[in-house]
Amino acid sequence: MARTEAINFIRRNGGASAAEFAIVLPLLVLLLFAGVEGGRLFHDYHVVDKGVRDMTRYLSRQDVDCTGGPVGAFVVPAAETDAKYLAMTGGLDNTPSAGDYHLGSWTDPGTISVVVNCVDNSAATYKGLYLNDARIPQIVVTATVPIDLFLRSIFMGTMSLNMEIQHIEVGLFDGNPV
Repeated sequence: MARTEAINFIRRNGGASAAEFAIVLPLLVLLLFAGVEGGRLFHDYHVVDKGVRDMTRYLSRQDVDCTGGPVGAFVVPAAETDAKYLAMTGGLDNTPSAGDYHLGSWTDPGTISVVVNCVDNSAATYKGLYLNDARIPQIVVTATVPIDLFLRSIFMGTMSLNMEIQHIEVGLFDGNPV
């Protein structure tokens, strides 16, 4: 009789689906969180990219003088400060409150760098407005933004990724409006 009960116990499949579900559940939860994190990462990338693009376009309309060559070419510091807050908040307010920032992890203007290159246009690479100008300002804005990931903080402690986005725009020459 004990042998028959043992054989019946082995042949029973009640609860097999619960055991299989318990094995697959961690993978399903991981896929769910990975999808949510991927969506957040894509959103954050889009927000930073749009902010950097807006900042570069704003700076490209500021007065930059390239007559003396690449040395000494810069954007007015006040305009650069305004542009950094434009990228991070969408406005030109230099004293934003915590709720004004597009991303909670991107509140430091020091994460944004601005470089002005004076590009040689003697071969008429840039036509139209710049056809007769020998040197043209090129504004290069790079933002290195920390992105906090929920899953990564659970498994590895509080760590963040750095997302680097760059945008280049040709600027005005000697303040002539477009």
